[in-house]
Amino acid sequence: MHKWFSSDRPMTARNLFFRRIDNLNELDEIEKKFFSSIQLPNGTYKNTYTNRLDDVNHLVIQHLKSTGKECNRVMDIGISSGVSTKELYEIMVKNDFNVIITGIDLIIKSYIVKLFPNIYALVDKEGNPLQLDFNGNSIGHWYTRSTFPKIIFKKLFFSIYTAFFQRKIKKMIGEGASLRITEVTLLSHRLSIYDDIHLFEYNILERFPKQHRKRYDYIRVANTLNKSYFSSDEIRLAVGNLKECLKGPDSILCIVRTDEDGINNGSIYCLDGQGILHNSLTIGTSEIDNLL
Repeated sequence: MHKWFSSDRPMTARNLFFRRIDNLNELDEIEKKFFSSIQLPNGTYKNTYTNRLDDVNHLVIQHLKSTGKECNRVMDIGISSGVSTKELYEIMVKNDFNVIITGIDLIIKSYIVKLFPNIYALVDKEGNPLQLDFNGNSIGHWYTRSTFPKIIFKKLFFSIYTAFFQRKIKKMIGEGASLRITEVTLLSHRLSIYDDIHLFEYNILERFPKQHRKRYDYIRVANTLNKSYFSSDEIRLAVGNLKECLKGPDSILCIVRTDEDGINNGSIYCLDGQGILHNSLTIGTSEIDNLL
């Protein structure tokens, strides 16, 4: 194995995106390590691993088949690396659903920026830092719910970066004409082969554009609408925005979280003719049932 991919080597964006990886098992290991280190400015993570939502997928498929519900348009919220979206697409096709999936995440495009020789930053379109690559060593997890991490180096770098680099880098990204900036897609390489998976950067706390309203038979929200990430009012707002995107009566909304023990918990909700969501099936325990 190339030394860039040795198990004890930090996973930087350059490790992942600037090297060809043909071994799929190796690719899975590298992507899992890389994406688990990426925290977005809203506090959520790009955590990823295969087969994470298998039980949820099977329950939804069973529900759709038992109701005879047609399901052609699916929205997947908080797709992280896209691995779980790929698995959802595959199981739906396997079960004879002619499906097109729209994958939504707050950040899909990102940029590797050379700050100094051997010092790079992975940033979003606003120039917010997602990862620092210091001579091949990865430093991430820049954001918390309340305060910036209490680590002196991170505080110092963040202050210097925002004061001297962020505005300039955001402008350079907008102009798209710098040799110091390389655009990359924060998704698994495995997702690129699927023409029926479409991608859309969006903040679910904002009302969706008209082309997404009353469009989807099934919306899945996995590891996004958690109380550890959002307040109760924000969760209600997001659910309201998503409900507008459901196609109509009998459309379903699945909200689920994966706990630290790997167990999935959440609920499957059905939309009735009056536009009200009803809990049709609970998966383990849901922490937000009382908010809907």
